[in-house]
Amino acid sequence: MSSEALKYIKNQIAEHYDNFALVAIDADGNLIWDYNNWMVALMLLERARAGIEEDSESLEITVELDDDDDGGWEQEAPVPNPNK
Repeated sequence: MSSEALKYIKNQIAEHYDNFALVAIDADGNLIWDYNNWMVALMLLERARAGIEEDSESLEITVELDDDDDGGWEQEAPVPNPNK
């Protein structure tokens, strides 16, 4: 995210909210953040973390693993030719 994009987003948020914390991750995996009040930002991020943890407790994640050593591919066994 360019600094121009971050500045634009900050300006848009600041028009509607007295306090904010902005967190994003760019395509390269760099964490980008900004806020207008560090004490409020800490509170907002803590409340967001708690809310995400609470929401994730209700998720059901199921993983089915294939026990075969063929990498998940089904292979047919060769059928013997009775004429040989």
